[in-house]
Amino acid sequence: HQLGILAQQQERFAEAEASYQQALEIYLESDQRNASMVATRLGLLLAKAGRHADAAGMLLDGAVTWRQLTGNWDPADLRYLKRESQLIGETAFKPMIIAKIPDDLQEELTTAIDNADVL
Repeated sequence: HQLGILAQQQERFAEAEASYQQALEIYLESDQRNASMVATRLGLLLAKAGRHADAAGMLLDGAVTWRQLTGNWDPADLRYLKRESQLIGETAFKPMIIAKIPDDLQEELTTAIDNADVL
């Protein structure tokens, strides 16, 4: 994912996205902590590109992975998710939560996002 960071810093966004995707695939098999971090970085990159629905989906993946690893929601993830949910609207965001988040965490996540500080 270091190549993704470097490409993003150089504003080579397509290359950064491809690097993040590749790193995410590898980390998902072996390192959930890094998978969570890469998913968040990729989500932020997609948001910067104006792909807010894709960004929200990726940020949800990163947030739930972090929650399952640590038992806590990352406050930064919650702020990012709040921003993206506001940009895409609740009618688009709510089905994403239902599709991507385990049932036992959906209400907890929704409440945590609602209570998150805005960026």
